[in-house]
Amino acid sequence: MNDTGTQEMLFYELSWSEITAPAKATLAYDTSGEYEYKRADVNHLLKVFLNDRVADPMAYFGESHEKILRSVGTGMCWMAINDWNDLPPKGAPACDGFQFTNPQEYNEDEFVFVTHSLGSRIVTDVFQQAAESVLEMIDKTSYTAQERNNQLALLDAQRNKEIRVYMLANQLPLLELGGSPPPVVGQMDAYCKRGGGHYDERFFSELSIIAFSDPNDPLSYALPAKYADDYMDSRLCPEIVNVSVNVVDAIDLFGLGEFVNPMAAHSSYEEDDRVIGLIVGGIGFETTDPAVAAECRWLETVDE
Repeated sequence: MNDTGTQEMLFYELSWSEITAPAKATLAYDTSGEYEYKRADVNHLLKVFLNDRVADPMAYFGESHEKILRSVGTGMCWMAINDWNDLPPKGAPACDGFQFTNPQEYNEDEFVFVTHSLGSRIVTDVFQQAAESVLEMIDKTSYTAQERNNQLALLDAQRNKEIRVYMLANQLPLLELGGSPPPVVGQMDAYCKRGGGHYDERFFSELSIIAFSDPNDPLSYALPAKYADDYMDSRLCPEIVNVSVNVVDAIDLFGLGEFVNPMAAHSSYEEDDRVIGLIVGGIGFETTDPAVAAECRWLETVDE
């Protein structure tokens, strides 16, 4: 909170590990003492890492999918439409926009998301799901006129919001494999530029995605230049920035070449001063962190 008490920063943390834990339990024997003694030490560490990290996406696209989406979506909803002191106790009914009563406060709030690994896909899936279902929800006859007006006020306020998502160990390209594109793609100008034919149908003013990836992280990927146009719903008005950063130093393998621990490369983004500096102060501003100013460079790509 600032000195005058007029601004405050609230942190919300959500983990879905309890949802995926039952599915991942089937892999426990593979890393148990009854079996792991047959495996070399380094290989065992790598197997534990893969069983933990690779299993999550498989569980997410299986039976855990809807549970995780509901969990994250509800968390976002409570975060957006209520003050901290108004949040419900554990086990309360699901949140929905019909409880939204203060559009002015919502307009003044800023929302920033920081995800890790699979979280990059989960957050974008929640936004996608909301963009597709919100109008259908508003039209439900079971809601009162006041509830419907509350939802419309939220939607109107949301269309003017700029949302930032910092994706650490971003996995969007990997988790897009085999999937179907959203119903509205390749129409950014129509939905996101003032005067466009569908400008009033946008879901956000801008969804700013800052995707962090370490080239030595085997489970992280940079986003291609045309990713937003080809794979993201145009109604979200996505804007993409890639950040390539080595969060773990390489070591020399006795003259055979350099090596980076892939497990550390996937898990150490939060420990890198440049990553934190970019999230807090950006680059090229008065607020830019000294480590970012000294060690990072900006490369902008433009359409021909």
